[in-house]
Amino acid sequence: MNAHGDPFAWWMGQFFKYTMRMTSGFQDYIKDLSTRLGYKGPIVGVQVRRTDKLLHDSKLIELEEYMEAVDDFFDDLELRGTNVTTRRIYLATDDPGVVREAKAKYPNYELVFNEESVTSASMRLRRSEANIKHFMADIYFLSRSDFLVCGMSSNICRLAYELMQTLRPDAPARVFSVDSPYWFHYQSVHEVEARYPHSPRIDSELEFRKGDRVREILRYYSNHRNYHDGFLHGVNQRTRKSGLYPVYKTVDVLRLADAPSFDHIDRREKPMALV
Repeated sequence: MNAHGDPFAWWMGQFFKYTMRMTSGFQDYIKDLSTRLGYKGPIVGVQVRRTDKLLHDSKLIELEEYMEAVDDFFDDLELRGTNVTTRRIYLATDDPGVVREAKAKYPNYELVFNEESVTSASMRLRRSEANIKHFMADIYFLSRSDFLVCGMSSNICRLAYELMQTLRPDAPARVFSVDSPYWFHYQSVHEVEARYPHSPRIDSELEFRKGDRVREILRYYSNHRNYHDGFLHGVNQRTRKSGLYPVYKTVDVLRLADAPSFDHIDRREKPMALV
């Protein structure tokens, strides 16, 4: 836990890096596409999911909220002494309107995007063979960006972030989620334990005592969003009340596997040969 800022994302990244090994044909496609699109750093990957997501499990988050995080990244680069001649973003989206909006509102940015990917991401073509190839290319470019801005409620965002862990030692500091914190499907319930008591200052905050367990609600509806202000939404398991809690007053509760110790192993046995 102390060696990495997001160990669960790191582990998932190792798994997906192996399972998503590229064929030589796809490597050639990526190389040619990168040259054609002008993909080069410094660049921020921006993934904006719309269409069916707005109908089922999320509400609209304006493009300005994504671009505010992009501006902050480039401003920080310049403050640190990097001469940024071109502010560049790689935009992955399933809505052509987002591309038009980005061009109109942010003319000071160089917009890099795969038009074939945007077109084939429509609901009618989304499961086509062509779209799968473009979809995988989007993930490739997003994961290799210098910074990533997206919503962790999206599978694409989380996958790009997980793959990022295999490429950079400081990847947890290179992402900004506009909605929920990082999570993965079928993960264990995330609980924290209060190390300090907390008395609510406003009605939306959660009261707890030292030692109380709080179960985090990793949902991404508007009232459960991560506003990057040090508070997350959870349920006090003692009082069964829900609200926003200050993360710094809690510590993660980890479920440890009941693995056998090595004390029973006969060290006189011959080690197994590695094949």
